[in-house]
Amino acid sequence: MKISNRFLNLLSYSWLLTGILIFTIAWCRWYIAITLVMLCLYVLARQQRTENFENSINIKKSQLCWALFLSIFVMWISGIGGYVVQSFDHSVRNAIFRDLINYSWPVYNAEHDWYMSYYIAFWMLPAALAKLFHSEEIGFLSQLIWLSFGLFLLYLQLCQYLKKVRLSYFAFIYFFSGLKIIICLLYFAFYQGDGSNMISSTILEISTNNAPGGWLAPAMNQLLYDPHNQTIPAFLALMMMINHPQSRFIPFIYAIVSFYAPFPFIGMTPIVLYWFIKNQDYTSVINFVKKLFTIENVVSLALILLAYLYLSSNISGGKQHIRVFNDWAEALYGFCLYIIFEFLIIIYLCYKSCNDKYVLWISFTSICLFAWIQIGVGNDFVFRTNMPLIWLLCVLAIKTFYDNKTPKIRKKFLLLYLIVGGAFTQIHPMLRIISSYYIIIGKQQSELNHYQSLVDVNKLYLMQQTDLRNCWHATVMKEEEDANFHGDPDSFFFKYLAR
Repeated sequence: MKISNRFLNLLSYSWLLTGILIFTIAWCRWYIAITLVMLCLYVLARQQRTENFENSINIKKSQLCWALFLSIFVMWISGIGGYVVQSFDHSVRNAIFRDLINYSWPVYNAEHDWYMSYYIAFWMLPAALAKLFHSEEIGFLSQLIWLSFGLFLLYLQLCQYLKKVRLSYFAFIYFFSGLKIIICLLYFAFYQGDGSNMISSTILEISTNNAPGGWLAPAMNQLLYDPHNQTIPAFLALMMMINHPQSRFIPFIYAIVSFYAPFPFIGMTPIVLYWFIKNQDYTSVINFVKKLFTIENVVSLALILLAYLYLSSNISGGKQHIRVFNDWAEALYGFCLYIIFEFLIIIYLCYKSCNDKYVLWISFTSICLFAWIQIGVGNDFVFRTNMPLIWLLCVLAIKTFYDNKTPKIRKKFLLLYLIVGGAFTQIHPMLRIISSYYIIIGKQQSELNHYQSLVDVNKLYLMQQTDLRNCWHATVMKEEEDANFHGDPDSFFFKYLAR
């Protein structure tokens, strides 16, 4: 069977726009909501009518079914919905989701006089369904189904780019990783970690999804289970832009990301600017102005402005500064390891497969600069702004591996890189599976200490869970310590734009 490029893009745009349109209708004043919804739908119709769609994907029905199954399986094993033990971040994400279900929209706590301010676009549809059916469980199941469908669309966009359908792409999507194991060993050879020696420190660092010095480039599987609400939307949007680098609708796709993933949105900004400048018409001033002020560009700017006004209402978001280190020599050493073993080696292996090397180097230069910036109370900015480059490298790795022009020796080195990098990143997912097993059979995970002495499992967050669904955080709307998710009622958005 054939899946047309036009239909695939319609599904992808619709998936991305759904959360934003629900947010706009439920959180903004009616005249803003109606205007923005109508404009977005008009741009979508305009894109379907005017874009050139020549290619289609030839896929067997069996491949289609397997792709759907693998999409659901990957999301299920990543803990989406809470049917497998979840990572630490899910404690807060589940609390946000429950608040979206239990509070009226926009979410507001009258006792403390603060709103919810967070990138919540992904949860809009599952939360709406949970409200509709008065069932939290339906909401969590909807998360699994909705995100699985997003991953399925990402896979099809990847197939379109590579002009070949292969189920093995899922292996790359899940296992792709940098060489964190080497980074940890080289780092802890000179600097003390949390473990008693270099090996135990390395295992603790990898099993807890941390990185020496905070220089973190997450493995693909970590991106699927930690910032899952950002990863799939950001990667799907980026893949759509990669497939249509000359499209005049790139700013519109880019604007959509701002509601889902603000830090990855910043990370892809230099690439989008490059495409935008490259695609302008410089033959005359009139043509330039006409192409600059198209309806899709105006709507894109409106979306970005709305997202900015909403997210800038966040109480903690104003804390921006250069990262502070106690030992700058140690920081520089960690940074060099991060750049070499997370990016430069894989760039070298896949460089010849890159059609537009400007995109690659612009993205790489950007993450080198973003790595030294901190926004908010945590260190998320570093490893969220590098997400676009990680996806670009993952796509290049797949393309290089299956390209008939790639020398066999290069393919072998690439395979070795993927095995060494990907194998050790499975420690965390395996711990979640093991912990899930112990919870299901009703035994304590601490029993594992009887079979090994390298790491005390009582120190591992995952092995302290008593439920598959992470419920350690009940709500984010009642405690001052959760300021990361609180919006100022006196901000411009909540004073003039919100319902």
